[in-house]
Amino acid sequence: MSIPPALYDAITSNPEIMAIVQKPGVMEKFQRFMADPSLMQNSMNDPDISRLMQLVQSSGLGSQLAQMGGGGMGGFNNSAAESSSPASITEISSENHFNKLLEETDSSKLVVVDFYATWCGPCKRLAPVVKDLAQMYRKNVVFWKVDVDATAPLSVNKGVKSMPTFHFYRNGKKLHEVSGPNEKQLEQLVSRMSDPPKIELQASPYHHFPARDNELVFFKKVKFDPILSNIKKFSSEFDEQKGGNLSLSSEELPVLDSILSTLKNSMNYHSSKFALNEYALIDKLLTWPSAQLPPVLNLIRVLILHPEASKHYSQTDLLAKVLDRCSEYETNPHNALASLRIVLNMFSRHLLANLVLENHEVVIGAVTTAFTSSNKNIRVACASVILNLSIKFVADSTKYAAEKILAVSCILEALSKEQEPSVCYRLLVALGTLIFRDEDCTEISVSLDSLTVVEGIVQRFTELQSSDAMIKNVIDSGRELCQASADVSS
Repeated sequence: MSIPPALYDAITSNPEIMAIVQKPGVMEKFQRFMADPSLMQNSMNDPDISRLMQLVQSSGLGSQLAQMGGGGMGGFNNSAAESSSPASITEISSENHFNKLLEETDSSKLVVVDFYATWCGPCKRLAPVVKDLAQMYRKNVVFWKVDVDATAPLSVNKGVKSMPTFHFYRNGKKLHEVSGPNEKQLEQLVSRMSDPPKIELQASPYHHFPARDNELVFFKKVKFDPILSNIKKFSSEFDEQKGGNLSLSSEELPVLDSILSTLKNSMNYHSSKFALNEYALIDKLLTWPSAQLPPVLNLIRVLILHPEASKHYSQTDLLAKVLDRCSEYETNPHNALASLRIVLNMFSRHLLANLVLENHEVVIGAVTTAFTSSNKNIRVACASVILNLSIKFVADSTKYAAEKILAVSCILEALSKEQEPSVCYRLLVALGTLIFRDEDCTEISVSLDSLTVVEGIVQRFTELQSSDAMIKNVIDSGRELCQASADVSS
């Protein structure tokens, strides 16, 4: 489970706590003790765990950690943590209660109904996951629980034959159901179905736009060995130069190996989690000097693709940190490129994508500045970020009307100076996506002299008389844009 920023800061600011949790295996044991009260007495036989529990309790963090660990903190008071959760799960008392709530619930919200039994072991194991999902998706999803024994008529009428079973509803209609304690499947379904239904885009007469959700650009390629070897190399150099706390200690190196091992483990990828000391190590690596950051940023680029890590980083200032690095497009282009690719990968995870959208002005500002880079790959990444934003903006044009105009302005400014075909093409597709059958956006685009810019690009690339496929895409998409503007205007 991800760690609230206030709690994380409190833990990492206590040197004695950090010294203990960074020891190999300590956090894993501590989390097991938190999750299972029956093990709590045994924890007193472990000096590290015993001391850690004393420190946590004396610092007032016990109730918060208890909530994260499943409520098994023994002597720790966890009632406050449980009552402070902003997301609630409604217990259905009868079939009439179910029908009444279904009728009254906002038609745009997804309703997830958990049919369970008090004696069902798999139901108990999945309960913390359901609670976590209710917290994560509370804006768009409501969760209900149905005790199949206490409300037998409802369960029978709904055809529930095994537990746990989950039914998914929207606007009073059942959309889907799934049975069994499959955490990965449940999380994927909730994530996929959580967004309110989108208005289907009309069929496009154009070949190159509008771009759809399945055309979002990510950068998932990774070579773990160079990342690991470079981080260890820089760490040893810090050690030789007496770089203070920058080098990784003998206790921290296995933690780094553990992070990479989790990311490589495809078998348990979706169910695996990272410990506090692993996140703390990443934070430490982020304090390295700019010249040594590229492998760290590339590690984070892959790390945020992990389901549990994406939840964690959606509650931190990671986005602000990587956007700051985008400004290094001339002094350290490797950092700028890796940072832009981190932003791209944020679009692959629901919570991180929402974070980018919430901070779209800062993101667009950073991208606009980085577009002036002489590095082609950086400009391609910038164009990809704008394309991803454009796809997300048109998914809810009413909500993002002003944001679309901001994106159009950024695109036209970049296009007016761009010579690289691959950059031009992504920007043209983004522009076409934004103005597609949107009269207001098209009108403003034309008022910003978009036709002159686009026609100039088409003419310039046509004069090259090249057979290159990307150049042909630029020419074709540019001509389609001019036609799209005319179609909307007419």
